Amino acid sequence: MTKLDRYGMAGLSFIMAIFVVAKLYLLFSGISSGHVCAVIASTAFVFMGILGGRFHTPYARRIVLALIACWMGDVLGIWNFFHGLAAFFAAHLVLLTAFWAQGLVWRKFFRFLGPVLATNLAVLFWLFPHVPISEYAPVTCYLSAISLMLLFAFAAAQAPGGSIALMGAVIFFISDVFVARWKYVEPSAVNALFCYPLYYAACMLFALSAWWNTQKLFPDKYKES
Repeated sequence: MTKLDRYGMAGLSFIMAIFVVAKLYLLFSGISSGHVCAVIASTAFVFMGILGGRFHTPYARRIVLALIACWMGDVLGIWNFFHGLAAFFAAHLVLLTAFWAQGLVWRKFFRFLGPVLATNLAVLFWLFPHVPISEYAPVTCYLSAISLMLLFAFAAAQAPGGSIALMGAVIFFISDVFVARWKYVEPSAVNALFCYPLYYAACMLFALSAWWNTQKLFPDKYKES
């Protein structure tokens, strides 16, 4: 990565962090909901994905597409929770194809299948008593998508950038647990202290995985200038 690229990635990371903090400050101070700050932070991680991967590999291109879907989820979710959920569902489906493009080790997939399914069921048993029956289907579909995304991340962890993406996938899953807690279990803004930092950290890690993937596959494109 050239020096200019490093400055760009660092600058975008700083912008994202500043606006996440601003979002939390506005939320807890009662000044506003801070939606604009969240959208700016989300725009920053999209540009991180573009700058890092440069669209040079199928994986990098799909990561950028997934980050754009996350951005859409942040925007749509301001007006309607389930419209945002649909966009994030699409983001996880795109992440599935990104990890598939990396090459899956099915032995790892089945090794982690049991723990991920157990976690999935634990979340469902904890969450469903608080979820309206009419919302069982979208919640179940979304949880299935993010769990499958997590399994694919485990199975593709050996690929260039795969270990970074795996960290992002795990953190994204934890972030969504806090989103569900906020929506259905305990409507306290304290959940924001967990879901927002974790979510933006996960998206930043996905962007960094695109950079690492491209750097390893096309080292000449990342020579110092």
